[in-house]
Amino acid sequence: MKMDVNKLVKNFLDYFLPGKCFDEFLAFNFFEGNCLPLLISRLLGVGITVGSCLLFVPQILKIYQAKSAEGISLASQLFGLVSCSAVAAYSYEKKFIFGQWGDSFFVALQTVLIIRLYFSTWVQALIYKCYTIRKSSSS
Repeated sequence: MKMDVNKLVKNFLDYFLPGKCFDEFLAFNFFEGNCLPLLISRLLGVGITVGSCLLFVPQILKIYQAKSAEGISLASQLFGLVSCSAVAAYSYEKKFIFGQWGDSFFVALQTVLIIRLYFSTWVQALIYKCYTIRKSSSS
């Protein structure tokens, strides 16, 4: 178990400070080579990815609570899904690090959820309208 934790910590640190950068940071040589820009780049990538996990959460909650996707453009959601999926798929295929394409992946997942809510609320609205039409005509 201890080996697994050590390996996990080493992999985590190696992601942010690859190669000789880890040794340079331990020696307090923060401005040695490209280590500081690389660290900042990796931290920003992770920050953007974490932020993208919450990007559409308010919109998803609003659609869910209102039980209506009125005002949502299906075409724009589909175009957004295609673009995010293409970026994520291309980056995954080229073996880019997750910090470079993770934001597109999470935005695509949230867009899929919005599209699903769009159709489920549309079907619910259609069923409700048919039910109320039948109910009013049978009265």
